[in-house]
Amino acid sequence: MIEGRTFLGTWPRRLSGLFDVGVSFADQRILDVGCNMGIVGYEVCKQGPAYYHGVELLETHCQIARSIFTAVPVESVFHDFDVTDASVRNEVLSEDYDVVLYLAVHHHLVKKRGKAPAEETARDLFRRCRRSLIFRGDDFDAFAELADAAGFEQGPVIKDPLLHPFCAYTRRP
Repeated sequence: MIEGRTFLGTWPRRLSGLFDVGVSFADQRILDVGCNMGIVGYEVCKQGPAYYHGVELLETHCQIARSIFTAVPVESVFHDFDVTDASVRNEVLSEDYDVVLYLAVHHHLVKKRGKAPAEETARDLFRRCRRSLIFRGDDFDAFAELADAAGFEQGPVIKDPLLHPFCAYTRRP
């Protein structure tokens, strides 16, 4: 474990609800923002996506994810950088992901980088997303406004009594 870093719950608990939001990962291009050590991505890749791109602030976590993904038969790439840095985002991220995973990241960006950079990051992620953005967080009202402005509609919220709820936002036709 990295000194001073913890997370709430077990991996199964953190995954609970992710596959209940009505989004198929099969044959999709996936962006996982805040991929941590790749455990969620590993489980997503069992669904057969065409491509998986994990981004994470901590280099150590990306190294662990790369190691885990040597055994995953899905094309994958990992980058460690601050996702609020627009110039690096533009250099590293593709313009066309089918599904974006944005799980328990947004509230950290608001707290550590400020509301404006966090919202700009979310708007950019919606722009890069062709189909569905799966959000896990605590401020659904504010995030729903960002989603609506980007042309996405909110699906059902999957709640957990201990962790932040999940929700999929789907691009309007």
